[in-house]
Parts: sequence; structure tokens; C-alpha cells
Amino acid sequence: MTKEILIVGGYGHVGQEVARRVARMQGMENRLVVAGRRLEHARRFADELGAGTRAIRIDVDAPPPPEVLERTGVVVMCVDSSDERLAEQCLRAGIGWVDVTAEERRLERLEALGPLARRHGSAAVLSVGVCPGTTNLLAAHARGELGPLRRVDLFLMLGAGDAHGQAAIEWTLENLGAAFAYREEGAWAMARGFGARAPVRIPGEARDRWGYRFNFPDQRVIARTLAIPSVSTWLLFDHRALTLGAALVARTGASRLLGSPRARRVAARAFGRLRFGSDACVVVACAESVGGERRSFALAGRREASLTGHVAAEVVRDVVAGRAPAGVHHLGEIAQPAEFLQRLPGDTTGVRLWL
Repeated sequence: MTKEILIVGGYGHVGQEVARRVARMQGMENRLVVAGRRLEHARRFADELGAGTRAIRIDVDAPPPPEVLERTGVVVMCVDSSDERLAEQCLRAGIGWVDVTAEERRLERLEALGPLARRHGSAAVLSVGVCPGTTNLLAAHARGELGPLRRVDLFLMLGAGDAHGQAAIEWTLENLGAAFAYREEGAWAMARGFGARAPVRIPGEARDRWGYRFNFPDQRVIARTLAIPSVSTWLLFDHRALTLGAALVARTGASRLLGSPRARRVAARAFGRLRFGSDACVVVACAESVGGERRSFALAGRREASLTGHVAAEVVRDVVAGRAPAGVHHLGEIAQPAEFLQRLPGDTTGVRLWL
């Protein structure tokens, strides 16, 4: 494939990381296009990247000019949208689609385009990032190592010193104390964010930490796509006091103060200016087989956005090479998990694996 790689939202917090990774790949010179609503932002970042990167304006809620898609081989979607017309248009035209969204309603709408993608021989890959993304891969790897699983508990530890995007912080605040469904022994159960906790040993640490239930969509996707009866995802921060503080906010009902979008925006801006703790990003999968064997698998890196960009860039590599099957699939369904995960470590990523 010699067509262009179009990164929508390519100058945003995650989009920049994806673009930097793709730009370093062999053969991507003069093929990378950074797009978004603000053309001046896209141009500034394209000039910074170099390597013949172009910039164009795209509004995800309006169809792009036909000539844009005629030149495009793969679209990487780094912004959320309530309108999937662009995805439908791309899949109908045989254009690959890589989506970093963690918004469950969007994932469901994109999944519904599976028959269209298969008819036109197009590949769309979802759950591309850290959570969902590496969590799906670790769960799939655990199943491959242990055989059929009885349960898997997925822990995401985020660094309080990391720079997180405004939308991600707002989403986290919105889900403090929020009700959600998870799969337990083959049936759906209900929980609240930070309403229950479980111990986890982070690689290299001498004592356990506590992770708290959280409304990540991967736990429902993994239960369904990998046929695991019990799947839960748990959140914690590298700064123990912040984890405890979030639990107290959720359990005392103080999270109701964040009920309005305006309140969440203000709180997210304030939190985004704070810097304490590290920029660590760690994922641990604690799995138990049907036969009772238990093992843990883990991945550790720095900066969640950087790790997301690395995962997305590797998915782009696979789509460009024709290694992704036609249809709409989550990454954990189609990747060879160990092989994919072992591509992530490197001198520029700081990624370590425990497989």
C-alpha cells in the first residue's frame, strides 16, 4: 500500500503520539496526514513532524471531500464522535480504520459496521490503546498460556505525575461512583466505581496495592469476545494517597458534586495542572484457569498517551501490511498477543513485559 495514513485528531494529546510513532516507520515518508477541525494547529504540528507530513482540515461530523479519501489507505481516529458516517464511508471505500476510542457507545456503533466492512473487504480495529487495548492483549495471552479461563482481573495503574488529556480526566471524574455492569460467573452483576477493591502486586514492588472497580469497557468486551465467565477491571494510581482520596470521594457521595459537565470541566482543569507522583503506566492481568492454575502477566511503560500511540502505530503497521482480517474486530480478537506485545519494548518506549 502506498496511500496516505490519515490521523484524525492528529494534533491532540493522543493523536500527536500516534503520529510521531507512525512517522518513524520505514516507508511512511510523504504519506502521513494530520487532520482536525483547526487547520492552523494541524499545520503547526505537521511542520514539527517533517518527513513530508501534510495537514488538512476535517470535521468528523461532516463528510470530507472525496479527493481526501481517494488518497487514503488507513484512517486513525483519535477523537470521539457521535456520528459514524466517516467510519461507514471509509469502510465502504475499502479504507482501513484504526480507532483509539474507549467510549463504549462508540465501540458498539462501530461493531455494528462489521457486515459492511466484510462486504467491502475493509478492516477496522478497535480497543487500540492501553485500556482497552493492552488489557485485551494480556487477557488473550493469559488464555493462550493457561487454557480456558475461569476469571481474569485487569488492573490499570496510572501515574499521577503524567499529563492526561482533558477529556480523559473528565471521563474519569464522571465515572467516580457511577453504576456499571460486569461479568461474574457467567452472569451480569452491577457495581459502582470505587465501590469495591482488590489487591494487586505491581512488578518490582514489595507489597500489594489496592485497585478499585471502575467502568472501563474492556471488561465487558473481553468477557464477550474471549468467552471468560468472570472479568473485572480495576483502577489505581501510583500515588497511594490519590487512590485512597478517589475512593473516599466515591464512597461518601461527594462525586455527586461532579454531576454537571461544567463542574467536571473545572475539576479536570484543576487536576490537570497538578503534578505529583510519576508518569508510570502499568497493566496487570491476574488470571485463573478453569483448572485452578493462577498466574499474573504485566506490562509497564511511561506516559499513557505515549503507550497508546505505540500500540496504535503497531496496529497501523498491521493494517497497512494486510495482516488485519476484513470486518470490525477488537485488537485482542485478531492479534497474536505475545508477538504483538513483544514489539512494544524498545529504547524509546521504556516498555517492559512480564509474560
